[in-house]
Amino acid sequence: MSRRTRLAVAAGTVAAATAGVFVLTVPNASAATLFSANFESGSSGWSKSGGDWSLTSDGSQTFQQSNTGTDRARQFAGDTGWTNYSVQGRVKPLAFGGSGSVVALASRVSSSTKMYRLALTNANRVELQYMNGSSVTVLAGVNRTVSTGTWYTLRIDTSGSTISGYVDGSLVGSATNTAVSAGRIGLFTGYASARFDDISVNDSGTTPPTTPPPTTGQPTTPPPTTPPPTTPPPSGSWPTPTGQVNVNGTISVSGTLDGGMRRYCCIGDGGQEESQD
Repeated sequence: MSRRTRLAVAAGTVAAATAGVFVLTVPNASAATLFSANFESGSSGWSKSGGDWSLTSDGSQTFQQSNTGTDRARQFAGDTGWTNYSVQGRVKPLAFGGSGSVVALASRVSSSTKMYRLALTNANRVELQYMNGSSVTVLAGVNRTVSTGTWYTLRIDTSGSTISGYVDGSLVGSATNTAVSAGRIGLFTGYASARFDDISVNDSGTTPPTTPPPTTGQPTTPPPTTPPPTTPPPSGSWPTPTGQVNVNGTISVSGTLDGGMRRYCCIGDGGQEESQD
């Protein structure tokens, strides 16, 4: 009489919880316009120091300095208390009068001879400079063809001790300098004539980070699942299983028990149990 051995299969459910990452987006603080001048309504708000200045049409109204024989022709505007800001303007050199000629935009002007300036030179250079009286220190610079009759967009950014200069949107260089902490803006020519237009000043603003560090929660651990007890066979030993598990959930195992070959087919999709001698 054959013996029937039942193979019990127990399935457990494992739950996993994944911690979420929360991203907080904060709108960027927009920069405020402190000053602007396109000279369409004149040149009020500017104060002259040297040179021959006049309003001249060049597609639109511009501010022109015509004297190539003076080493320091300047116009100043703005507030002496300005610290961290960006000044930008379009500049067109008209003529260079000799060696050392410059056409420049100035920032943090603390006196008529002390300032940071971004200068176009007749040596085909664009230089970020610190000017203090007759002393000029080059903070950064690039080789760049400088042509008369061509418009260039110059920009100086000041933030604390960091001074940066740009020409036509490209970085000329940045430097650390603490010589001038605040001051007005300026237009500058040295042994050169030039036109200036579309001057604007914006404060630096404050841009907070858009994504704070992610917050990582702790994964939820499910309670352990205890499988039901396994009933041993009435006699003999368990077969050494050889078989397969298919995707439909049926397990088949074959082996040797009590010297005879048995085929065991146990729990399928419907939970039914089968056995064969």
